[in-house]
Amino acid sequence: MSIKEKLQNAKNTTWLSDALTQEEKVAAAISAEIASCLQKYRKLQGLTQNDLADVLHVSNDEIIRWENGDEDFTIANLAKVATLLNLRLCNFFGAIDEILAG
Repeated sequence: MSIKEKLQNAKNTTWLSDALTQEEKVAAAISAEIASCLQKYRKLQGLTQNDLADVLHVSNDEIIRWENGDEDFTIANLAKVATLLNLRLCNFFGAIDEILAG
């Protein structure tokens, strides 16, 4: 289950979300959106997690953590991914306006 699906399922419960501030909820949603986009665009390019890790000089485990939303991205790494996949950084933030709108 992707982080995006987990967040969607979490909307149906309140015990977790009640403990988070609005800023934390937004940050988690943005992180989930980036993770989902990373996985989508990587697969569209026909790259495996290992391929991406090799090119970015990071471990395969780090790519897995990024795609699961278990680790935050640095802007530098996100820029490297965008360059590698021939994307603009804004491609990773497609649903951010919707997230911020609430």
